[in-house]
Amino acid sequence: TNNNSRRRNNKNRVRIRPLQNGSTRSTNHNPKQQSIRQLLHRRHIPNPNITEQKENSEIIDIRDPKVIEFTKQLAQNLRKEKLVSAVSSPSDIFQDSPETLEDSIDTIKQTPGAQQFFGQAYDWTILLVESDVGNDESKIRELNEKIEEIALESGKPVGVKTTITGTPSLMAIMFNFLINDSMFTLVAAAVMIFILLILIERSFKRSFMIMLPLLFGLAWTIGALGWLEIPITIATAGLSAMLLGLGVEYSIFLFSRYSEELEKMTSKKAIEKALATTGASTVSSGLTTVIGFGALTLSAFPMLADMGASLAMGIAFILFSVMFTTPIIIRLEEKFSRARKDAGNGKK
Repeated sequence: TNNNSRRRNNKNRVRIRPLQNGSTRSTNHNPKQQSIRQLLHRRHIPNPNITEQKENSEIIDIRDPKVIEFTKQLAQNLRKEKLVSAVSSPSDIFQDSPETLEDSIDTIKQTPGAQQFFGQAYDWTILLVESDVGNDESKIRELNEKIEEIALESGKPVGVKTTITGTPSLMAIMFNFLINDSMFTLVAAAVMIFILLILIERSFKRSFMIMLPLLFGLAWTIGALGWLEIPITIATAGLSAMLLGLGVEYSIFLFSRYSEELEKMTSKKAIEKALATTGASTVSSGLTTVIGFGALTLSAFPMLADMGASLAMGIAFILFSVMFTTPIIIRLEEKFSRARKDAGNGKK
């Protein structure tokens, strides 16, 4: 990354960016190295005419000896962290710790390449931290937390702000957004579908009985995804809402047929007739959907393959839940209704 690209960085926050590793890679493994840039920002625009500071004043020039000492201590502490493989710090250009701001300025001017660690207006400096965290979300989150903890313990001067940015940090932020969005879309879809069912069925109880098998299937799907270590990505973030929309029709078909047959025969026979007729057609329709989504797993694009596997597995679980839990839910509802009715008659 050249100096011009660094100057384009936002100066109110720290960046973490991946660097290309120039070392030869082993033929046995191919670790994906990422770098973390940690910018230290001063809180006030520096006055170029000011070259001296009071002992206890806030930092007005990022070249201040207290900042250099802080970056030195921070780099030393980061190098002790097991997740960190290498650290480049602006303090590396100083053989001895500068005593005054003038000493720091002179050393930076006389050292070739020192400018790459500083912003053009000397309002930020940067630490490059390399790590082999790859795309492991838990390791990325652990690394970010360790860096924040180490920065707090390294004696940060007054008036200096540290922030983390770059690909690993952005991945962690995106993951949190995806989790929050997936929860929101799930709740929103469930509420809207439930309201629509109430309008169609004109019964809160029947609407809940239709939704319950879907929730069972959805819970099994989420558990299976975690067990199989299929990650939540942009492609799979809306999985829950899609499964509810796709699977609700299976439950509606089965309940509707059961209601029709219940007018002609007993509840037990109505369930058997509904499963034998509408149930068989629903299973056939669901299996074709599973096969269609399952074909996506053959894609060379991992995100698309994960989406196909997640949807195929989700439809299969919901279909299984509708076929096997719906009769149980119906029989339990009848049992409880009969018990309440008997209890009411007993009181009378």
